Amino acid sequence: MQNNSISFRNKILAGFITSIVLIFAITLISYQKLHDLEKEHQLADHTREVTKAATDLLQRVTDAETSARGYFGTSQEVFITAFQRALEDIDPNFQRLFRSVQDDAAQLHIVEQLGARVVAKQTVMKSYVSQRQASGTTGSIPIYRVLEGKTEMDLIRKLVADVIINAQNQLRQQQQRSEMAATNASIVLFGGALLFMVMICTLFFYIKRTFDQKTAAEQSVHQNNAYLEKTLSENKHQNWMLQGLKHLAEQMQGQSNMEDLGAVILKELIEYTEGVAGTMYLYQTSQELLNFCAAHAVSPKDEIRKQFRLTETWIGQVGNLQQAKLISGRFNSNLTLSTSIFQKELAHCFIVPFFYEQQLCGILELGYREAPTDISKGFILSTLSRIGITVHAMLAKREIEELYEAVHQQAEELQVQQEELKASNEELLLRTRKTN
Repeated sequence: MQNNSISFRNKILAGFITSIVLIFAITLISYQKLHDLEKEHQLADHTREVTKAATDLLQRVTDAETSARGYFGTSQEVFITAFQRALEDIDPNFQRLFRSVQDDAAQLHIVEQLGARVVAKQTVMKSYVSQRQASGTTGSIPIYRVLEGKTEMDLIRKLVADVIINAQNQLRQQQQRSEMAATNASIVLFGGALLFMVMICTLFFYIKRTFDQKTAAEQSVHQNNAYLEKTLSENKHQNWMLQGLKHLAEQMQGQSNMEDLGAVILKELIEYTEGVAGTMYLYQTSQELLNFCAAHAVSPKDEIRKQFRLTETWIGQVGNLQQAKLISGRFNSNLTLSTSIFQKELAHCFIVPFFYEQQLCGILELGYREAPTDISKGFILSTLSRIGITVHAMLAKREIEELYEAVHQQAEELQVQQEELKASNEELLLRTRKTN
């Protein structure tokens, strides 16, 4: 089947090549001449378009200058109207000229200079009008402003003339090239069979190479599309995680006690990852216990166990192994998700430890109806370092506050003892004096 396909393609190519050989001598000169004629017409149209656009722009600038000078000399509002109309027409005419020379770098450079000069001229003309409106009929234009306006106008005329001359030169050059192309076409017509054979072979290999390139390009496009979709998906997930981290950090700030902080952490993680309930335990290093700290959407709360050792239940095992664990199935018939509209037993539980400086700080237990996705688990794991730092800071704050209270209480007790000792000394001194 593949050989037949190749043979069919070769026959098609052979017939195509034979037809080209038969009509090539007739069509070559005709095509070339028509092509050159079309290019001449296009360039002539382009030259006329550039010339008209440049002339119209110069006319609008001239009209604006005439109106500005007329208003300055007579203060009649009719010139203001003409001036504003001319200003409104300047930019569309310039844009039309600018678009018509986009494919010519030299012309584009001249037009850009022309645009700068037109803007400068507009500024000068507007200053004429503003000065007359501000000073009434008593004002006059300083000589340097007059010279400045004349210089800008001369530059505009020169640049417009350069644009028109360049367009006409390009038209003449194209006409010369067309005449030369006609002469060359006549030579090519009688070039000989050798040139035809070279062209035939070139055409054959070109078509074959085009098919190969097309196939390779299609494969490359498919690969690039797949890579782009993967990249977009990864960027979307990354942005989702960054937004969640930012919001969690904002919510953790300003919490005054550990219970509120734990509740906020559970609420943000559960709602952002579409969970349903959760608990938080803090690790007490001195007794090697995990103590209950906070819960979210868990009912009844009296069923929540308050302490775990590192060797007890999955929570203890996760704390002991210091690795996150996803547990699926029914855990506790009495521990249920509770909201205002439904109650269902938890089906999946993601238990993760969080640390501070590689030391276990606590355990998060998050419940889900459906198993959390890898993206959700990745987000939760990415928050653990921040949670560890924040929880450790809150615990340190609480220890400082407790230490401060203890020191304050000891100071009060010492003060009372000091006053009692002072009273005893005074009583003893009084007795001693009476005895003497």
